[in-house]
Amino acid sequence: QELIAYGVGGIVSSFFYCFPSCGSLSRSDMQESSGGKTQLSSFVSCIFMLVVLLFLGPQFEPLPGCVLSAVIVMSLKSMLVYFGDLKSAWTASKWDASVWVVTILAVIILDMDYGVVIGILFSLI
Repeated sequence: QELIAYGVGGIVSSFFYCFPSCGSLSRSDMQESSGGKTQLSSFVSCIFMLVVLLFLGPQFEPLPGCVLSAVIVMSLKSMLVYFGDLKSAWTASKWDASVWVVTILAVIILDMDYGVVIGILFSLI
């Protein structure tokens, strides 16, 4: 039901020059790990992010990019658990697992756009 509403919202909003709706896997993962269950947790997260951007943003400006990257990687380390699914995917279908590996390597080495195209082309072989 939610996916249908999400799709209809995207289609209807395209007729009125609206911004596309989207979700953030990292924010959803953080809210789930902290116990957020309702839309209020998304609202609190939005307010918190607004405060950080407005008032603490200048404090982060002098930090080197590698420090900020390390903070982001450590906050998203729970998303790396999905690499553990490769073993079960390999036992289920070696071809699908190969497509997954080729796509993720192409995204990491080249770029997101090229990686997706390479993954699609590799899956069509």
